[in-house]
Amino acid sequence: SAINRDPPEQLVSVIEAECLASNNRQLFDQAGQTFGRWWMFERSKAFLQRSLTLDPQSPNTLMSMAVTLHLNRESEAERPILERYLAIDPANPQALRMAIQVAGVLQDRTFADNVLEMMRAYNPAAVPLAESFIKDAFGG
Repeated sequence: SAINRDPPEQLVSVIEAECLASNNRQLFDQAGQTFGRWWMFERSKAFLQRSLTLDPQSPNTLMSMAVTLHLNRESEAERPILERYLAIDPANPQALRMAIQVAGVLQDRTFADNVLEMMRAYNPAAVPLAESFIKDAFGG
């Protein structure tokens, strides 16, 4: 079924209040992911940031934050989150794909080269498409 992008304000308020009262990192993650699915990116980022404050190296939280920033087209903020995530899990195909897109959008050749190197090691089948994307992004 389709995701409702216009949840009732009362539901949003209850989720915020209960999660904040809990001070529970996993609930912060779940709230952040839920708000992201609802395209409520500011709320999503706020809860994921609370979670990262409690555990700055949480792979799940870093990936959720990267996805939220990606969907909201915040490439500049997304790059350092992806760098932190890829330092933990350089084999994640979704993270590698998003990182290549960010490198192209930001015209960051160094980041692109670093990500391509990880792709060659962990996801070689994706390299030709990634190289083609980067070539196009940098003007041939």
